[in-house]
Amino acid sequence: MNKKVKINILKYTIDNSKALIMIMLSYIGLGFFASIISLSITNYINLFDLIFNNLNFISIFILPAFLAVGTKSFILTEKNYFFFSRFYSKKEYFNFQIKNIINITNILFFSMILLILIFINFKGSFKNVIEQNIFYSVPNIIICIFGIIKVYLLIIIFQILNILLLKSLLSKKLVYIIEFLLIFFLYNSYLVPNIKSLKFILPSTYFDFTYMFSSFLSYFIFSLFYLSSIILILYFCLKSIVIKKDIEIGE
Repeated sequence: MNKKVKINILKYTIDNSKALIMIMLSYIGLGFFASIISLSITNYINLFDLIFNNLNFISIFILPAFLAVGTKSFILTEKNYFFFSRFYSKKEYFNFQIKNIINITNILFFSMILLILIFINFKGSFKNVIEQNIFYSVPNIIICIFGIIKVYLLIIIFQILNILLLKSLLSKKLVYIIEFLLIFFLYNSYLVPNIKSLKFILPSTYFDFTYMFSSFLSYFIFSLFYLSSIILILYFCLKSIVIKKDIEIGE
C-alpha cells in the first residue's frame, strides 16, 4: 500500500470521527476546568500535575476519551473493504493498524495539550516553574514534561490493548467490560497492600508518587522500562494474533 492511500485512510478516519473527537476533547477539557476552578493553585506545573501525575484524572477522563476515539477509528477501518483490499499481507495490515492508531492518538493528544493550555491560561502563572521539585532535585518543569511522556505511553498501551482485545474477542461488550475493569484497577492501584515486592508492578508507583525512588534518574529509568515493557509485550501479542493465527483482515 502506497503512502498516499495510507494518508487517505487517516483522513477518512478523522473525518468520520470528528464529532466524537470534539465530544471527547470537551469531556477532558470540562473535567480539567471543573477540577481547577475551585482551587487556589495558580502555578502552571501544579496545574499540569493535576492531570499528568494524577491517576484519578487519567482514569476518569483521559483513558476513556482516547479509547472511545481509538475504538471508533479501528471499527471504521475494519469495516471498509476498499481499504483492506489494498493490503498485500497480514503483516502489512498489522503495521498499518498500529501506525494508524498512533497517528490518531498523536493528533488527539496534541489537541488535548493545546486545550489544557488554554484553560490553564485563565488562572495559571509561570511562577516557580524552574524551582526544584520537592521530591526530586530537578526543576519542576522536568517532572511536568516527564509526566506528559508517561501519560502518552500509557495511552499507547491502552490503544494497543484495545486493538488486541477487539481482534481476539467476538463480543465488543466483553472488550468494554475488560477495559473498564483494567481502568478501575488503575484508578485504585494505590489501595493494594503495601507489599514491597508488588510496588514495581503497580501503576500508582509511577503516576501518583506513592513510592519514592532514590533519585529522579531511577524514577525515569524504572518508569520508562515499566511502560515500554508493557507496550512491547502487547505489541508482540497482537502481532502473533493477527499474523500467525487464522484471523482474516477486516474480520
